[in-house]
Amino acid sequence: MSIMLFFTAMAHFAFNKGMAMMLPPFIPFKKVIVYITGLIEILAGVGLLIKPYRHITSVLLVIFLY
Repeated sequence: MSIMLFFTAMAHFAFNKGMAMMLPPFIPFKKVIVYITGLIEILAGVGLLIKPYRHITSVLLVIFLY
């Protein structure tokens, strides 16, 4: 799961224009949102690798990915 999160986070930064185009027109600051979600995915990937934070990271990921 951590590896998948790292790869998708890299895509948020490498293909930010395409990711921003997926958001509906009424959402402002599309690129900023793409960068923030990429950062969240990186932090979640790291959180899953650190045993004391694994459970809370898992719960937050369920909420984030829902």
